[in-house]
Amino acid sequence: RCVGGATAPPTYENLIPIACDAVITATPKDKDGVNVPWWLHSMNVEFWVRDGEGNVIVLGDVPDEPFNKWLYPKGVGSFSVCAAVDGRQTCMNAKVIP
Repeated sequence: RCVGGATAPPTYENLIPIACDAVITATPKDKDGVNVPWWLHSMNVEFWVRDGEGNVIVLGDVPDEPFNKWLYPKGVGSFSVCAAVDGRQTCMNAKVIP
């Protein structure tokens, strides 16, 4: 979601305009990229900002969606957000752009 006429680039570019908020997900996927049914994995998910916390990006909760987080840009620059489910960790490296 963007304000002031800003347009978000395609998600695969890992770029977030400073005027946009974004949602990331840690929902486990199968080999084809399809969500794994919730009963096949733990509901315990952990998110953390590895780089850029506070000055570039801030995480926010998505109500009733423990596997999703809002990304709120706070400044231009690179950041890295990680998540772990059932001991499997992944990270997203991205940039907040003007």
